Amino acid sequence: MKFKNNLLKQLVSDYIAELTPIYNKEEAAQMVFWLTEDFFGISRTGMLLNPEKKLSESEMLTLHFAVKSLKSHVPVQYIIGKVAFLNLSLKVTGAVLIPRPETEQLVDWTLQIETTPRLKILDIGTGSGCIALAIKQGLADASVWGYDQSSEALAVAIQNAKSNGLEVHFFKADIFQENIDELEPMDVIISNPPYVLQSEKYNMHANVLDYEPHAALFVPDDTPLLFYEGILKQAKRLLRSGGRIYFEINERMGQEMVVLLHSWDYKEVYLKHDLNGKPRFISGLKQ
Repeated sequence: MKFKNNLLKQLVSDYIAELTPIYNKEEAAQMVFWLTEDFFGISRTGMLLNPEKKLSESEMLTLHFAVKSLKSHVPVQYIIGKVAFLNLSLKVTGAVLIPRPETEQLVDWTLQIETTPRLKILDIGTGSGCIALAIKQGLADASVWGYDQSSEALAVAIQNAKSNGLEVHFFKADIFQENIDELEPMDVIISNPPYVLQSEKYNMHANVLDYEPHAALFVPDDTPLLFYEGILKQAKRLLRSGGRIYFEINERMGQEMVVLLHSWDYKEVYLKHDLNGKPRFISGLKQ
């Protein structure tokens, strides 16, 4: 493959222009700079300081094929194979959802409230392990467990625990499993289960619909709280009296979730808004 120019600054400018019909200009620029920083260790600021930086032919090919993937809507996080989550660097593959900023807010909220020493905490539907690992990093003396029904997701979570030097007990289980005998009662249960309605698919970008695991995203329109009900059923045994449960939720289901938690006899039910003012989190205290 022949390139007209091996000047990184020019290549970046050209690739941003090529991506702009697919993504907005700032989003396109951000993704291209993620690639240059991950592949070559050169940030946007670094490029300004070194405008004459040139790439070898193999480096140009690496960047070219990564941009080609972006044009096919492959998420940039899957291309580079990792994502930043709070203070962690996490591996991500097509077997797990890409952690979102909202989930960082869920973890932050939990860490603000759960300050008791030596807590026992369970993350249900752990995926990449992002919640469980961030909780463990924030509460070093806590004992943290995380489960998922996907063996592929668990392999990613276990690798993330090793690479970040954090001890979390990951195991395989299902939200609709009646009994989980491996566990004693927890002080805290936290979960970001599937909650996107099937009818909401049509408003989502191709990079989500075509590449992220649907089983971790979508629920039927006629049973939107299906996974929450399964978790609350497990929590009858898995969460101790006086323990608290935390959920990330669909912004359209805030009041329904309040009613659901009250129906399971939770008190101090609190619906929390995200940074955009949308009801995205809920917690309750088990009586």
